[in-house]
Parts: sequence; structure tokens; C-alpha cells
Amino acid sequence: MSSSSNQNCEFCHNKPKFPSSDYCSRTCRNNALCKECRRFPKFAGFDYCSRTCGVAAKGSTSPSVSKRASSFFNFGPKPAKASNPATQTRSVPPVYNSAVVKSVVPPPAPTVVRQSSQLLQLSSSDRRFQSVADQFKTSWRHPTPCPKVKYVYKIIFNNSMLAKYNAYKASVESRGNFAAAGRQEGNENRRWHGTHRECNLGDRGQTKLCSSKTCSLCSILRNSYDLNFWGKKTGFGSNNSKFKAMLLNLVVVGNGCKLTTDDTTLTAPPSGYDSVLAEVGSALNYDELVVYTNDAIRPSYLVMYEA
Repeated sequence: MSSSSNQNCEFCHNKPKFPSSDYCSRTCRNNALCKECRRFPKFAGFDYCSRTCGVAAKGSTSPSVSKRASSFFNFGPKPAKASNPATQTRSVPPVYNSAVVKSVVPPPAPTVVRQSSQLLQLSSSDRRFQSVADQFKTSWRHPTPCPKVKYVYKIIFNNSMLAKYNAYKASVESRGNFAAAGRQEGNENRRWHGTHRECNLGDRGQTKLCSSKTCSLCSILRNSYDLNFWGKKTGFGSNNSKFKAMLLNLVVVGNGCKLTTDDTTLTAPPSGYDSVLAEVGSALNYDELVVYTNDAIRPSYLVMYEA
């Protein structure tokens, strides 16, 4: 991952993140997080992450707490998880489809069930938007002209999901000492993964995950990737959106084993390696990165581009 923007504080965007944190300091963390629960980022333009926290802080339903805050919650049935056992990510965005769900805030004193992730739409002037759009353009290898990136959303996972990923990254780093060689910790890279959606998640500011059990995009955003679903036909629904979805993921590559031929018998990386780097050759049109543990990858950005 050549860009350093992913390493900067998620609030001020100017200083490097403090280790194992999204922020450079306690001040930025306090300014970024909900004033009530202190766990999730504030909803844009408000002091709280949700209407529930706003009500709890003020003691009653306040008109200053946006109804849109409820878009970060889902009370529908848990969907089937998304695909890939040797989870594969591509450096080139293929062409796929999209997804949305209605969130409900129950009456007085609800028991809130948080989604495993939140989507924060980025302005086109945001440096993170520019960094992601630039990588999308430079990664495009199709013969057709590169489509325009329309929307970019930062994916914010809960602390538990991030902790597992960071723990795995630290264990890989302890074996490989990649940071000492000038690489990211754990040889972390940003790689693309295309998936289907059945709803309109990501279209024109839509941030609600849908309740469909076969919507791969919403399932990945709830639970990250699950190797148990590799090889299974999931998420083949479609919609009438003019946009297509692409996930830009943080992936712990570690020590990657390069292969130029397809080997479907692998259920783990070869001894001494953490991943497999499949290069373009007789069996592959695009290069692929294959990892073999759920905690080696977390979706970081949702990109919507014009079909």
C-alpha cells in the first residue's frame, strides 16, 4: 500500500494514527466519537452516533438528533455470510452489482442491536476519496475506459472486528519484521474485491444494509469475509441501479508465495508463507491475492462507480 493517507488520523487527517487506534491523539478521538457511548463515530453534523444515544444524552427525543442516524442500525434477520474460503482479492476491479435495508428504531427505551459496521460517505474533496479514486483508476485493466468513481464510503467496523484483524496483523509482523524493511506492518496492502448486491446500498447516500440473506455486499459489511462460504453460490441477485459496487480492503499479505499456475488443492499457504500471490499467466487474466484466514482481511472502503 503505497499511499500514506490510510495511516493518518481519521479525524484531523494530518497526523499519523497512534498504534492500534484510528486517531492520532486522545483529543481527536474524543472529538470524533459519540458524546454518549464513546464507542462509535459521530453521525455527520451531530454530537452522537445515533438517535438512541442522542435521546439517552438529552433525556427525551430531541429534534436536533437526525432521523438519518437510525440508518446505522438494523433489526432484521441475520443474513447468510459472504463468500470465499481462500479469500481472493483482485488488484483489478471486475464488474458486479448492488444492496439496502430498512432500519427500525423501536419505541421508548429500545434495546439497540448495532450492525457490525457503519458507512460514512466521504466528500469528493476529502483526501481519502481522492486516494481511493486514484487507486481505482490506476488499477483498472479492462479494455474499456475506466468508469468514473461516483461515491466513496468509509467502512467503520466495531472494536471487536478491528481487534481481531489487528491481532492477526501484529502476529504476522512479529514473524516477518516488515516494518523494519520500510513496508506497512504485516505487509498490509489495499486490494480490490468485487461482489454482488441485491439492493441500492451506496446509491446516492444510501447507507442502510439490507436484510436479504443472499445479498453478498451487505453480508460482508456486517460480518467481513467468511471462508466457510467459499465456492458457494451467494449473492447473484441484481437491481436496476446504474452504479456498481467495489470493496477496497485492507489485507495482511505477510510473506506471500508467488504462483504462476492455478493450484486448487491448496487449503493453506505453503509452509513459511502467509498468503499466495497468483500472477497473470496461462490460468489467470488478472493477478490475485489469496488469504486463508478470516482475520487477514477487512473491507475498508465501499466504492460506487458508473456502470
